[in-house]
Amino acid sequence: MVKIIAHRGSSGTAPENTMFAFKKAVADGADAIETDVRKTKDGVLIIMHDATLKRLAFEEYADWDVTELTYDQIKNVDISSKHFPDVPVQNIVKLSELLELVKETGIGLNIEIKGNHTVDDGLEYDIVEMVAQYGVEDKVFYSCFDHPILENVLKANPNAKVAPLYVHAISNTVDYAKAMGAFAVHPEFKCNLLRVDLKQVRDAGLEINAWTVNDADSAAALVKAGVTGLITNFPRQIRDAVKDL
Repeated sequence: MVKIIAHRGSSGTAPENTMFAFKKAVADGADAIETDVRKTKDGVLIIMHDATLKRLAFEEYADWDVTELTYDQIKNVDISSKHFPDVPVQNIVKLSELLELVKETGIGLNIEIKGNHTVDDGLEYDIVEMVAQYGVEDKVFYSCFDHPILENVLKANPNAKVAPLYVHAISNTVDYAKAMGAFAVHPEFKCNLLRVDLKQVRDAGLEINAWTVNDADSAAALVKAGVTGLITNFPRQIRDAVKDL
């Protein structure tokens, strides 16, 4: 059966990348949570997609860059009320808190490694180390648009599962992924996905987790084409849409 991966938690019905959204993903029956990890100025690993708080928080925090501030400076910022005023106020989550949830529930975790990859800040190594500290290596897989970062993940843990993210189709997908040591590929679901030979990718033993799939028709078409995982903001609804396929 296709895997349902909750994009930033159940972010279609809850504030993204918050404990509320992550716990809702578990309740919604997701097989895994997809999330984003950055590092604060003082080295705390936090869950945050954007570099700044402009999109999620109120105007007074709009120009705050989370990587240029300490965790204590941002830990109490309200990142939920702007878009989900009826939800209890949610704050920035530490990676350690999410790993606790993974350990308690057994849900899978797809960590997208964010940050400024032109700066060697060791983010990927710190993430791999923390995952090992919580003993959930078997539950975690890593993705990134900057594919050499995934090679560093494998240097830190040769048994880690990595998957390159991409928007435009990669030529010789199988050879490219295999050379990297990937277990899967993570394409944007509109990137000619239905016009490439997905069977070749599957026959090579690679998984295909497409993002971000939020409508039933696209989900059904992708599953029929051979995709193995759907990354979605609406895990319960997409699960229901493909359960009989």
